[in-house]
Amino acid sequence: FYKSAFFGESIKLEDFDRYASKASSFLDYYTMGKAKANPDMDEVKMACCAIAEKYQLVEISANGSGQKKSETVGSYSVSYVSSDEVVTAARTDMARLAQQYLAGTGLLYRGGMSRCMHRTL
Repeated sequence: FYKSAFFGESIKLEDFDRYASKASSFLDYYTMGKAKANPDMDEVKMACCAIAEKYQLVEISANGSGQKKSETVGSYSVSYVSSDEVVTAARTDMARLAQQYLAGTGLLYRGGMSRCMHRTL
């Protein structure tokens, strides 16, 4: 599915299951178990692929290929993005990807606000 329908190219076949497992866990958490109950939905599979690619990028960033955060020329200074910043940004991106792919499926529904119609006082 990753290559044929999602048209993914960045994850090697031998690494895909590892990233997809992490992505599935994230989707199960984010949908309160609804993704696990609907594994055959194309939207769930697409979200899983997109989030798996994000996990791959996080792993690459955590393994030393840090991004430059700022650079000063006078009295040369360089600072890099911390691993905490990478993880925080990745979680935000993963939530955005889940919303993008699962919008309109009902899997993101967490219950509505209901008001008590009976006066208690």
